[in-house]
Amino acid sequence: MAIENYDLGPGRAKRKADRQAKRATSQANRATKRTARQTNKATKKAAIDAMPGTTKLEKRINYSAAKTAAKDKARRDNRAAVKKAKSVTPEQRKANQTKATSDHNKRLADATAKYGGKKESGGKKKTTYSEAYKKRDMKTYGKLSEAEYTAEAKKQKAHYARYGTWN
Repeated sequence: MAIENYDLGPGRAKRKADRQAKRATSQANRATKRTARQTNKATKKAAIDAMPGTTKLEKRINYSAAKTAAKDKARRDNRAAVKKAKSVTPEQRKANQTKATSDHNKRLADATAKYGGKKESGGKKKTTYSEAYKKRDMKTYGKLSEAEYTAEAKKQKAHYARYGTWN
């Protein structure tokens, strides 16, 4: 049994071409960054030379102070802009409160309509003593007259109101 020999030439050539393309891209990126660094360095050197001061050290210190002051000013301006954007005038505040109140009332009305709620006109119907007498428990109150039943009912009602339990 013979082992086949594979031609690795085309695969190697492709990998080599890929590496060269990647290397060329990296070299181009490095060259761009190098140029930017050199430009920034020249700009910084010119700015330091333009600063007031007699010695190189004084000029560098003044440059650093000016740079910090510029950052602080930008930070303050940004904070002021954010604060102004967030601020609300009294008229806007009143409008927001009115809108919130109306939204709340609308949700409340919708919920009452959907799920029911407290009835506007009276609520639970009260039972009179004569109606209660007609529906009374005959085993307990069957022998009582209507006057006696009414007196007993009033006594029970007063006891419940005072103690919270039926007598």
